[in-house]
Formats: sequence, C-alpha cells, structure tokens
Amino acid sequence: DGVYFKPALELEYRRRYDLYIATDKETITGSCVLPDSFSILQPRAGDSVLFFGARVVWTRSDSAEHYILSLTPLDTANKAQGWSKAFPAETTDCLIPEQAFMDSAGNFYSGEYSISMMSFNGAWKKGSLDLFLSGGNLNGAPGLFGAAVYARTVVVYIRQVALPLVRPEPESNSGGGQNAISQR
Repeated sequence: DGVYFKPALELEYRRRYDLYIATDKETITGSCVLPDSFSILQPRAGDSVLFFGARVVWTRSDSAEHYILSLTPLDTANKAQGWSKAFPAETTDCLIPEQAFMDSAGNFYSGEYSISMMSFNGAWKKGSLDLFLSGGNLNGAPGLFGAAVYARTVVVYIRQVALPLVRPEPESNSGGGQNAISQR
C-alpha cells in the first residue's frame, strides 16, 4: 500500500528500471524506461501570444509512451479554467482550446500562464477505473510503476487582441512640416 518516491536516485535517460518486491506471500515485479529529456520549442518564455490559435510545439522524448501538457494561469486572481490533456508519444504539437483562457461563464482572462509538460513511461495514463479493472502494469499485485521527465516550464503572456502595429517615427524634415504615418 502507498506510494514510494525517492528523488535522490541517480537516474539515466532511456534506461530500463525494474521493480522487485518479495514478501512472505508474494513477489511483485514491474518495469519502465525513464524517457529522454525533451523541451518546449514554441512558444518561447516571455512570448506574447494571442489566445486563439495558441499552439505548443515540443521535441520528442525517446521512450515516452504519452505526454501530458498543462496550462495554468499564474495570477491567483485569474479565474481562467486552465487546461490539461494527455497526448500519444507520436504527437509533437497541439492547439490550446480557447476555453482554457476563460472562466466557467465564458469571460476571457489575459495574463501570464505557465505551460508545463511531462513525458512518461509505465502506465501513468491509467485512471483509477482502469487500475481497478486491469490491475495496472505490475505482476503479482495491482498497481502502477512508471517514470516521468518534465520539460522546462515556459511562462507566456496570453492576450485577447493583436498588438497594434508600431512604426518608427520618421526623421523630421528640414522644412518644418509635420510627418504623419497612417495605417491602412
């Protein structure tokens, strides 16, 4: 019963790890592979992104069976729902749904959001019903044994409208007249 976690292990990417537990009554075994490191390519930290069409692109993580991408508002006053979704290993990009930046009443919230990702191997995607029905991925007992790697979190500013076009001021002419730039 319970969860065993030991963060101080010297782990190696793409290496297989085996679980072996022997008791007086049973032997429990399992295995997983620690996925390779990976990173979020787009958007980049500090980017200002329009909420519609917000796309996340990442590199592949060797040995990953799935990814989980999460979007979370950083300001506690921001009532946006955020968003989290699992993706199969062959996926390397996704479009964040507009509802992730809205509250339950449909109001948009601009501001800073964090984008975090995890690649995992070893049945981490299984839910409690699946664990109940299948017993998980261990031999000898119900349960899960897996490994996960996190990409560096990216913080972006999400906005509702496009930024205005900014043009440099023209140099003043010697005739003392005014120069104006118009946008069409």
